[in-house]
Amino acid sequence: KVSEWQFDELQTIEHTKCKPLSVVLAVAEDNRKILGFYVSTIPASGYLATISRDKYGSRKMIVKKE
Repeated sequence: KVSEWQFDELQTIEHTKCKPLSVVLAVAEDNRKILGFYVSTIPASGYLATISRDKYGSRKMIVKKE
């Protein structure tokens, strides 16, 4: 039984910086055990946004439940 839990989010890449991913974790606070996570695609931002759209097309927010 988990009494307290925390959420954490990180951004990483899939093959290239033009394909960023967002990973959300639910972690038990007492033993830091991972309770669950979601991985979602996100559009590139900043200078890479135009390059990413030209090379790979528009990236929609897609959530993959693991």
